Formats: sequence, C-alpha cells, structure tokens
Amino acid sequence: MKKIYICLLLLLCTTANNYAQEIDQIYEVLKKKADKRIDSLKQEPIDEDEFLQYRNCLGSIAYYVHQYRHLESKIDNADDCFKKYDLYGVQELMLLNSTSIMYCTEDLWNKFNSSDTNTSLKNLTMQTHLLSYIKNISRIYQYDEDSLNEMEYYIAKVFQSPKNMEDDTNELLYYLTNIQYILKEYFHPITVMAKALEINKTMEALPCSDGVHR
Repeated sequence: MKKIYICLLLLLCTTANNYAQEIDQIYEVLKKKADKRIDSLKQEPIDEDEFLQYRNCLGSIAYYVHQYRHLESKIDNADDCFKKYDLYGVQELMLLNSTSIMYCTEDLWNKFNSSDTNTSLKNLTMQTHLLSYIKNISRIYQYDEDSLNEMEYYIAKVFQSPKNMEDDTNELLYYLTNIQYILKEYFHPITVMAKALEINKTMEALPCSDGVHR
C-alpha cells in the first residue's frame, strides 16, 4: 500500500509539474502577443489635441491627490485638537473642490472603463499612449526629477510604479489599475460624499468640537 501511495504521489507531482510548465508556456505566448500588440498601438497615430486634454486632466488629478494626501498626513500628525479640527474643515473643502475637475475625471473614467466592446477597442490606442507617457516620466522621476516640469512631477509622483518593475506590459497594467483606483477613490461622487460624511462625524467627535478650551 505504501508503494502504491508513493507511486500515486509521484504521478501527481509529475502531472502538476507538467501542468505548471504548460501554463508557463501559455503565459509566455500570451505575453509576447500582448507586448506585440502594445508596440503596435504605440505606433498608431492619435489626436494630439485629445491627448493633451487627457494629459492635462491627469495633471489636475495628480496635483489634487498629492495635496489631499499631504493634508491627510498633516491631520494625522496634528496634536492640538483645534488645529486638527481646522484641518478636517480644510479637508471637507478640498472634497467639495474635487467637483471642479470632475468633468475631466468622468471623461477619463469612460476612456478607461467603457463597458462597450467597440468603444473599448477604439480607446486602446489613446490608453496606451497615455500609459506610456506616465511610464516615461515616472522613469525620469526616479533618476532625474529636477528635469520634469511641475505637472510632470506631480503625475510621476502620484502614479509612479515600484522601481523594480522592468516588464513593459506589467508596468502599463500597473498604471492602468492605479488610474482606475484613484478615479474611484478620490473623484467618484458616492466616495466623495461618504468621505465628507465620515469627516463630519470625526469632527463632531473631537473633544474641542464645541469650541471650548480644556
């Protein structure tokens, strides 16, 4: 019985190993096709005015997110109750201010999240150019950030990938996921409303919310 068990175990291990090799081979084939497709999309012409519109939108998003995160850090580090209360008030105003650029964030969301197959295929070229743009300035940011202008600096800082990412396709997918996350986390109306309500509750719970020094 022991010999039968060992034989079955060896057979399962061998089969699993074969499956793993097959999966790796399939992945490599698909990866090469994806890389080839991305290279092809990079060569396709785009509407420069449309590209600049989305690039500037990314710049506005990056600047807002950078300032919002900086404010969150100041709130976390504030020891004085009244100072913390005031900073929460500023945070609420920032949330309201996010609506001033929602016209472009909505367009960008549709560009990267269309449920219509034909529209998604048409958007692939612009997506690839935008993601490649982020990738290029992110690389520059990692080694020579002083050469970037202000907008490029904030885009690279907010959307940058881990330094050890060398695979082009995976890096572009990282940026795509990051853009989708940021749009949902900072600019989706439901998320913004929920954050505002949570901040208001937090402010009311502070011991200095009644304006009395203790």
